[in-house]
Amino acid sequence: MTRKSIAAFIILIVFTLFFLISGAAALLKNGSVPINSADKGDVCEFTAVYAFEVLELKHSVNLIPTGSDHYYLMMTNDNSAAPFLVRAKPSYIEKNFSGGIAMLGSQKIKGRVTRLNYKATSEVSSINSKLLAENIITSGEKLNTYYYIDMRFKEFGGLRILCGIGFAALVTVGFIGGRSGVLGKGGNKLLGGIFLILTLGLLALVLYTLSMSGI
Repeated sequence: MTRKSIAAFIILIVFTLFFLISGAAALLKNGSVPINSADKGDVCEFTAVYAFEVLELKHSVNLIPTGSDHYYLMMTNDNSAAPFLVRAKPSYIEKNFSGGIAMLGSQKIKGRVTRLNYKATSEVSSINSKLLAENIITSGEKLNTYYYIDMRFKEFGGLRILCGIGFAALVTVGFIGGRSGVLGKGGNKLLGGIFLILTLGLLALVLYTLSMSGI
């Protein structure tokens, strides 16, 4: 194997370990820290009676759209805490809330406290100003501009595991195919094409996962 090939395999192995470890950490992350005392990285839960979308963030890589995040303002069933900013799937909200009201009277929300990126922080600050001006919230009920509750963290943990498995497959197939000559110059063009398609598919999955969940 050439030095370039060795370097490429090392990079792929590093990616494999990164995605497998970070994905497993998300899937194994559990807990139920009280919302008022939860800190970054904690899994917390509370009961919401009201939810409405306040922010949609569209992601892209080099102007190529990769997905959208939907954030909801959720209120508890008492006055023990300010409203929370929660990332959730629109399908979940549609299934459990009608007109912003929990269909069963209340809905248990569970997610991981996660840091907002710079763009989202700026957007939330503007949202606070708008909600205050419209008297929807009071000054003591402003949304936190640093953290949000991520209900989708396990979903993206699973996608990270899938990315790790994909990289592991590339390492294995690339090594065997390279050693046997199947994927080298003069090798089997059909298998080479399939390998290329799988590589591009994995790249698309990685870009989507990282753009939506961060590094």
